[in-house]
Amino acid sequence: MRWLIILSLIFGIQQKVAAQDSISDHIQNDYRLNLAYMKSYGPAALHVVKSPARFDTKDWIFTGSVVAGLTVLYFNDLEVYEKIQSISSAQGQSFAWTEIFGNGLVTLPSLAAIFIYGSVKNHDHSRNVALTGLQAFVFGAEGAFLLKHLTHRVRPDMEMNPNQWFGPFHRFDADAFPSGHAMRAFVMATTLAGMYDDKPWLGAGFYALAGLTAYGRLVSGEHWPSDVLAGAALGYFIGRGLVHFNKFNAGRKAEIIPFSGSGGFGLVLRF
Repeated sequence: MRWLIILSLIFGIQQKVAAQDSISDHIQNDYRLNLAYMKSYGPAALHVVKSPARFDTKDWIFTGSVVAGLTVLYFNDLEVYEKIQSISSAQGQSFAWTEIFGNGLVTLPSLAAIFIYGSVKNHDHSRNVALTGLQAFVFGAEGAFLLKHLTHRVRPDMEMNPNQWFGPFHRFDADAFPSGHAMRAFVMATTLAGMYDDKPWLGAGFYALAGLTAYGRLVSGEHWPSDVLAGAALGYFIGRGLVHFNKFNAGRKAEIIPFSGSGGFGLVLRF
């Protein structure tokens, strides 16, 4: 896939820019694109799947509201779709440019820039943001791909009943559910907003871009409205789970590591 090629290029220079000192020679940097990071994808995916076990009352009320809204929208997809198309056509609206926020052309270079900045400045949080963001993008992209080809729902331009689902291994041109652009946009917005929760204005900006991306998919006629809402909701929940995993519950074990250098020797507690 195109974004995998981009990843290999933009993160390939990390070893050249990572700062090291006498202690880091003995202690593995937790925020590098290395084998340990790659191995974290499995536990992170499991952590996301188990997220409902950590939901509180507000979370369940919100989830129930989303499911209820999605259900109502699904049974009125055709009417809502036609209404949106008539309004956008009358106003001459075009939001095609918003798809760049859901396809990686902006996201991946931005994550690379954050990672390089963190490596040059030896700033762990920036590196963690970049690697968590990369994880979010991969989960959003692959999650959408999997769901699309498990369900194979017809797209609006196929001129079929919106309730037509072909299921796995049939009609690969029917890949409406969920909206991949909306899912990737919202998983990134939720993840970055969570990692920069001390800067709420940044979070507002991320969600605004994600909202524009979702609206662009509606106006373009590429998806049924319920596809877009489902993609946005799934992206949000995946992003929340990844923030919790990488920021608050990384599952690191404590280690006592000896080190020595020109200034003497000692012990470092790593966790």
